Amino acid sequence: MLCERANLTPVADLLEQTQVGESPAKSLLDIGVGFGTYGIIARAFMDIWREGRMSRDQWKVKIDGIELEECYRNPIWEIYDKVYLGDFESIMPTLKNYDVTLCLHMIEHLPTKEKGEKLLDLLEAKTTKRIIIGTPNTFYSTGDYPLESQGHHTFWPPEEFEKRGYTVMKLYGDTLAWKDK
Repeated sequence: MLCERANLTPVADLLEQTQVGESPAKSLLDIGVGFGTYGIIARAFMDIWREGRMSRDQWKVKIDGIELEECYRNPIWEIYDKVYLGDFESIMPTLKNYDVTLCLHMIEHLPTKEKGEKLLDLLEAKTTKRIIIGTPNTFYSTGDYPLESQGHHTFWPPEEFEKRGYTVMKLYGDTLAWKDK
């Protein structure tokens, strides 16, 4: 997706910021893993590049993910400590809190705004340092996809995140929102 590329550097910057100072983030949850792009970015900017921890046995940041669709599983998922398969509503309440949560290009796929609000409530309850959300800044039809979960069903304008206390950055085709706790 063209607009999603605009998120890569700002997300990397936001993740790297969580590692600066006396209390670096020790855990991250990526909701809507997909192919694993943001897991790679998280591992790179939270463990590898800053700290030089190149091999799995050296990693100190716990990076987990949640993915609804098994068909996305691929070798990139090895960058995660664990990927939970299933719906965020049933998985998130069973997990411990995470320092950082990512929810990039996922919330617009939820079937209703109410389900999206529940996701935001869970993110805010289960995150101790920073929440990062990315979503298209316009609603557009996604056409026919083989999986129902791939369609866009809801639209999240920047104002909805601002009302909840998020900082918002408008990017080419995207809204990137984050909230520090």
